[in-house]
Amino acid sequence: MKGGGQMESPILAMHGISKTFPGVHALKNVDLEFRKGEVHALVGANGAGKSTVVKILSGSIAKDAGQMEFEGKAVEITSPEDAEALGIATVYQEVDTVLVPTLSVAENLFLRATGPRWIRWSKLYDTAKQWMAVVGWHGNVRTPVHMLSLAEKQLIVIARALGRQAKVLILDEPTASLGTAEAEALHTMLRHLRDAGLTVLYISHRLNEVFALADRLTVMRDGQRVFTLDVAGTPPAELHQRVVQGMLSESLAAYYPKTPVPPGEVLLEVENLRAPGVHGVSFAVRAGEILGITGLVGAGKTELAHALYGVTQPLAGTIRLGGVARQICHPHQAVQLGMYMIPEERRQQGVFVDESCTVNLSITDDSRWVRKARVKALARDLAEQVRLVTSSLDKPVRWLSGGNQQKVSLGKWIGLKGQVFIFDEPTKGIDVGAKTEIYRLMTALAKRGAAILLISSEIEEVLGMSDRLLVLYQGTVAAEYNADVSEHEVLKMATGGGYLRVGEH
Repeated sequence: MKGGGQMESPILAMHGISKTFPGVHALKNVDLEFRKGEVHALVGANGAGKSTVVKILSGSIAKDAGQMEFEGKAVEITSPEDAEALGIATVYQEVDTVLVPTLSVAENLFLRATGPRWIRWSKLYDTAKQWMAVVGWHGNVRTPVHMLSLAEKQLIVIARALGRQAKVLILDEPTASLGTAEAEALHTMLRHLRDAGLTVLYISHRLNEVFALADRLTVMRDGQRVFTLDVAGTPPAELHQRVVQGMLSESLAAYYPKTPVPPGEVLLEVENLRAPGVHGVSFAVRAGEILGITGLVGAGKTELAHALYGVTQPLAGTIRLGGVARQICHPHQAVQLGMYMIPEERRQQGVFVDESCTVNLSITDDSRWVRKARVKALARDLAEQVRLVTSSLDKPVRWLSGGNQQKVSLGKWIGLKGQVFIFDEPTKGIDVGAKTEIYRLMTALAKRGAAILLISSEIEEVLGMSDRLLVLYQGTVAAEYNADVSEHEVLKMATGGGYLRVGEH
């Protein structure tokens, strides 16, 4: 059961907060209130003002105008030390920046701690065990941090904040790099902390997890608060419709800009494909068609993409491109045959993060080494087609938002008249506005006559953008549907709730 954080007055309040950067009005007269013992989600597209709110509350930047109150008293937060003294702790997505990898869990917990010159190690380890137990971790506190998973590192930072008597915990995209089980464990821990009286300000692009976790949520757009509502008191369908419309100022239908295209010839045909994690998968995709492939974690979705693209080698089966059987042993071969993939891990596999947007967008052009003028012109054209938002195409890709990095990952293929595009979790970790842009590009490719594979764990996304969809379960096709099937039916098949022969529904 969710909490409610019912108090006569909020533990933390912002009244009329404004903040301006050169050329940007980041916050415009924003009012926000956070109650004791609640999970309060803050959602909005990139540029909505969420990060500016977090930075002001954490003391990273100062407000230009407005007032703040903590526990009913007016306060000024001008530094991280001010925030910590009040009991406001912030856990950013990049937790490695605030941990020392060569030190132990216990040593990281007590970084910057004041006390006697001589350390009583037995007491330090005992206290560290107690702090980590609060967040549900019972490992060896003498373990070096570099040996731990990202989820465990997050717990260290959270435990450190709680040990310093934090009353408000701000989490910025805490599950962006976590698996499903790790995210669920984090949510369970946060519910326990909330029930014990902690206030959690939760920022995430993942609306489904926000709806499952938050007691209340606030939608922001263009530096302003659009509305705040009680999650538990709003029916799920209405909740999603209102939140998306608030974030985009558009209807839910505009969120998925899918336009039906008359299907053409079969461009990709797969028969009884077997590979690591894939156990006899068959399907076909036609020109102009978007085939959705969904399933839970471990269903074999990414493994299927890798087998098609030559990342891993099929053990058996046939792959036909344009009616011709092909043996694809390497991604380079797939590219030469007109099949391109936008991978799930864009920073590791889709872009060169330390290279410029120009280099990344033009990397597939054979004349890039000798014709600089063509390279720049090509990059400008592709950036315009994908609506890339950046101050300069010379900027390294690592400094772009997740949505714009994904546009670059896709943009390099746009100029190549390919037959098949594989989108593997294309909207992972990007905001709602950027998602709509990716969907628009996907639709444009289908209209151009490409065959699209949309591989996604987001069932609603697959239903909103696909002409047909396959449900995978343990590496096999559990069912095939038209896109008018219910989300409940898809989830039932994704969880092993029975099997249908392909096409029988």
